[in-house]
Amino acid sequence: MELQQLRYVVALARERNFRRAAESVHISQPTLSQQVQKLERELRTRLFERSSRQVKLTSPGESFLTHARMVLDTLDKAVGEVKSRSKEVTGTLRIGAIPTIAPYLLPPVLLHLQKKAPDLKMEIHDVTTSQILTYLREARFDIGVVSLPIHDRDFVTRSIGKEPFYLAVSRSSPLASKKSMKSQDVRSHPLLILQEGHCFRNQSLAYCRLSPIDSRVTFQGSSLSSVLAMAGIGGGITFVPRMAVRHHALKNIRFVKLTDPEPEREIGFIWRLTTPMTRAQEFFMETVEAAFHSFVPQPK
Repeated sequence: MELQQLRYVVALARERNFRRAAESVHISQPTLSQQVQKLERELRTRLFERSSRQVKLTSPGESFLTHARMVLDTLDKAVGEVKSRSKEVTGTLRIGAIPTIAPYLLPPVLLHLQKKAPDLKMEIHDVTTSQILTYLREARFDIGVVSLPIHDRDFVTRSIGKEPFYLAVSRSSPLASKKSMKSQDVRSHPLLILQEGHCFRNQSLAYCRLSPIDSRVTFQGSSLSSVLAMAGIGGGITFVPRMAVRHHALKNIRFVKLTDPEPEREIGFIWRLTTPMTRAQEFFMETVEAAFHSFVPQPK
């Protein structure tokens, strides 16, 4: 088995077309086909189903692909770590960040990295925590920016700090005149939350001590923007993290501080236990942490 054969399998699984896959790895189509067939003979199983219309992975092929990606990823990281012993920050970072963090925290981070590390290529994906964990396992992501804790022996996590929640209410609501509210006051109002799969949804429900099927949960949105839009027209109240408050532009929303207790979440990074940390990853995390602390000052 040759290392290049693994690259060919990954390319063919991605493109699902021999011509396009061959072009992506800069070889001829017959060479790609021969190398994949040679690997299949060595493994004594078919990795791909071939037809005139499409190429798709078999069940053994799906399993092999996961391991092939991890082998290639580990090799790339090893090469990257050797190169990163210099002070230059280069390479490609594939980042997954949850939707209640990505649009608020990462834009200033990207601007900083473009200036300080112009040779570093960034791929940012705005996805849920479960998707981040899946893509990390498949070596499709290098690092995740998530809400902690996450308990999984396959991963390492690093906290960067805690962030409080605020209550978002319509300016036409009687609640808009309040300086602060307690948890017991919140539970008596219609609640707007994010759809299933968002960890911020679960944190909001936990603070109110409600289940998602409670009659007081009147709307479940796909994004924080849609939930805030509903709150702005008086459709109910919702929670937002502090970093979103400073970015919010809707004039019909007011944010009220929550107390007794003050709800908060812990923000941090997650990456694979078996992956060596590169200089690019360290630089990215340092930049994110500095940006987070500028948005949400931490108690000393």
